[in-house]
Amino acid sequence: MTSYCLGFAFIDHDNFVVLIRKNKPAWQKGLLNGVGGKIEENELTHDAMVREFLEETGIIHRHWTKFTRMNFDGAEVFCFATRLPKGNDNLTQTTEEQVGLFSVIDARNHPKIIPNLQWLIPMAIHALDNSESNEVPHTLDHG
Repeated sequence: MTSYCLGFAFIDHDNFVVLIRKNKPAWQKGLLNGVGGKIEENELTHDAMVREFLEETGIIHRHWTKFTRMNFDGAEVFCFATRLPKGNDNLTQTTEEQVGLFSVIDARNHPKIIPNLQWLIPMAIHALDNSESNEVPHTLDHG
């Protein structure tokens, strides 16, 4: 079974979410999705989320809350959520896929969004609201 991580990072009181316009795999081409990717062999799910977020946004951020796991034929996806420090929008496009901030309301209704994000985004916010620790680091390291 192949394992993946998928993360939703929120900014400005959950009004904005970091999304990426996918080029691959082919079925996602041109669609918006959360940040993430394949979990490497012997890599912890949380470590994969930290690595993928750095690789795709240029930001090292270690505080992620795992909120669900989705199972598909031959694949599993571990979903994470986080809140970035207020006002931080210093995302850097580090791959061929465009990363950006999107209004949560607009993203959920965007015609070019992976359909399950319509419920995964509010589920991620709910998980953060109900996690034991909503503490957010005051600084981010740019890689």
